[in-house]
Amino acid sequence: MDNFEQIRSHLVASGYKLTLQEAFVVCVELSLAKGKRHQAIFLSEMQDDDGRDYLRVSTAIAPTTGIDARRAQWQRDHDAVKAMGGLRIIATERH
Repeated sequence: MDNFEQIRSHLVASGYKLTLQEAFVVCVELSLAKGKRHQAIFLSEMQDDDGRDYLRVSTAIAPTTGIDARRAQWQRDHDAVKAMGGLRIIATERH
């Protein structure tokens, strides 16, 4: 595969459950241990300092039972932000 869109198309055509589809990020959710565990795999297209594209893969494993739904959504959002390189502090205000 030559580009991120080909990877995305392959995942969709193969029937994988994609829970996040942004321009340069997808999240594939897999069910493990008879549904007792999930594994989210984040794929993101990144660019290095030389301008070359590369694929970054991030994973997180968590039990599906006993998690507050709000916490689970926060974790998915948190993982998506981290997969895109995280947040950067660009300025601070002195008090």
